[in-house]
Amino acid sequence: MEKVVKSVKQVGDFESQYGHFYKWLLEFEDGFKGEYLSKTETQDKFIEGQTASIEVTTREYNGTTINKIKPEEIACEVFKHLGVSAKVRNK
Repeated sequence: MEKVVKSVKQVGDFESQYGHFYKWLLEFEDGFKGEYLSKTETQDKFIEGQTASIEVTTREYNGTTINKIKPEEIACEVFKHLGVSAKVRNK
């Protein structure tokens, strides 16, 4: 799904069993909100004013539904044409 990014705010960082993460709160022009976790302190996947292709999953946390957002993975048409399975991360 494609949405226009309205705001991007870093709201902290934490250690997990998978390494160090930075938490970002995203809001889109249509009012949709969610969180994005990145491994870098200066993420470049979601830029205010730009359109982003996203995947959304939801989870429950302390009785609240949280929208987890990540950049959509798009199958590369060239590789599909050649019969090779590959995915590229949409920037």
